[in-house]
Amino acid sequence: MQKVSNRYLKGIRALLGSIVLFLWLFQSDTTAAQSIVDYPGIEPLEQSQAFKRYRMQPPSEYTKLIYLINRFSAADIEVIYDGYQYPTRFIAPFARQFLSRNYQRKQTAKDWILKWGNLTVPLGNLVWVKFPDGSVLLARDVLFRELESLALAAKQASETNGEKQIEIDRDRQSGSQTRTD
Repeated sequence: MQKVSNRYLKGIRALLGSIVLFLWLFQSDTTAAQSIVDYPGIEPLEQSQAFKRYRMQPPSEYTKLIYLINRFSAADIEVIYDGYQYPTRFIAPFARQFLSRNYQRKQTAKDWILKWGNLTVPLGNLVWVKFPDGSVLLARDVLFRELESLALAAKQASETNGEKQIEIDRDRQSGSQTRTD
């Protein structure tokens, strides 16, 4: 009877997780992959210190994970791990240390999140994120959406920097042409 009830509970958890994910994705903006997602209790991505630090480092899968830790450590949110709620400010140093010890060079950020940020160890429960407004979302979904937002913001920032560089180059060219005329 115990095996049946455990299997039943796992099935119910998976079903509930899928329903929550579907509802969250359904209520979210349909262009989420093309827009930067803002969450309650977290400052806008482009204004965050985590994004500024990320932009100063060479991009890699590891720096994306460091970005995520920095981004959420400055936020007023909690991680629900095996039923216990932990403020992200409290767990960030442990997450950095855990990442440095368990990250493998060939691993993508998404693979690492699926392995370590999705299910609790050793119980295998889903990891959740609780926002100041009381909403609760699956941690992996929040992290995946944040990675998508990071990629879009980094692309927009580099395009903006590229446009600024083109303007600077044009100004230099026009300045050198007027001097030779």
